[in-house]
Amino acid sequence: MPSKGGIETFVYEISKRLVRNGHEVLVVTSSRGLPPSSYRHRVEGIDVVRYPERVRVWEVPFVPQIPIKAFLEAKHSVDLVHISGATPLQTDLAHTLLKARRKRIVYTHHFDPETRTGRLSKTYAWLSIPIVNLADVIVASTASYAATSPTLKRVLRKVRVIPMGVNPSEYLVRGLAGRESIILFVGKLIYYKNPLGLLRSFARIANEVPESKLVFIGDGEERPILIREAKRLGVSDRVVLRGFVERKELLAWLAEARVLALPSINRREAFGIVLLEAAASGLPVIGSDIPGVREVVESLGGLLVPPRDEEKLAEALRKALDDDGWWKAASSRGVNVVRERFSWEKIYHKYLSLYGELAG
Repeated sequence: MPSKGGIETFVYEISKRLVRNGHEVLVVTSSRGLPPSSYRHRVEGIDVVRYPERVRVWEVPFVPQIPIKAFLEAKHSVDLVHISGATPLQTDLAHTLLKARRKRIVYTHHFDPETRTGRLSKTYAWLSIPIVNLADVIVASTASYAATSPTLKRVLRKVRVIPMGVNPSEYLVRGLAGRESIILFVGKLIYYKNPLGLLRSFARIANEVPESKLVFIGDGEERPILIREAKRLGVSDRVVLRGFVERKELLAWLAEARVLALPSINRREAFGIVLLEAAASGLPVIGSDIPGVREVVESLGGLLVPPRDEEKLAEALRKALDDDGWWKAASSRGVNVVRERFSWEKIYHKYLSLYGELAG
């Protein structure tokens, strides 16, 4: 995988299952800083072609070689193309070129490319409607996200809902005994995930729960801001910034923490696979009351808070740390719901059925 984000995880989990079941899969993607030696190789039978990122558009990379390579490959024996987006210009070019090849297209719309100001986002959403409509089927991870997306709500007749997933057997399920008063954040330290708001909310309750800690797993542009703010708030000794960690360590944190918080503030956060990872470990969750995330948190029995409301977030953190009855109920529900609805194996079969429907 080029990086450890939700889209990359999704592509990897679906692709490796396709290969195991006798299908040939070519993934064309970006390098995300990996060396040229990794630009062409095989991962568990998946052929991977990567191209370097040299230009950024609206906070995301634009790599035109990706859709061009897909267009060239589609000339040969390609039965179906699956596009993951939305990356402005790149996703649009892919749809246009591959439709010119008269290929069947499944498009998974992972998120709306919302910017800090939102102005460009609205323009792009309007312009992208006829492009996205070129896909034969559009997949959204939740119904609420599709219904509120400025792009998808115009093409709902083509939208199917298939969620993201996890591999439940990978996680250690631990009850309340043996866990510490740790508030866990997992993800990029970037503005739309709102790690700064979480830090400030934690500072509001830190004195009430003196043994509590706030642990950040991940790295990003807001790391130095978090360090300065933790010092200003007087909680530096209670805040841990681990950066990116190996998978084994992440699983250990999920089994040790008391609650996971995902306080994202805009539509760049459309689902939150980390919510499923936490629930699979028996770890209750707190998430922002925004489309997509709302649906996932509610299904897992977690707590919802208004985006950017640091006081309400602090109240939710306090409840998660103090209310053992709520914790046990949410933990049990989360584990069961993930096993019943959100395993990658079940998600794969939903996509396989969709592929078969389109490929005939």
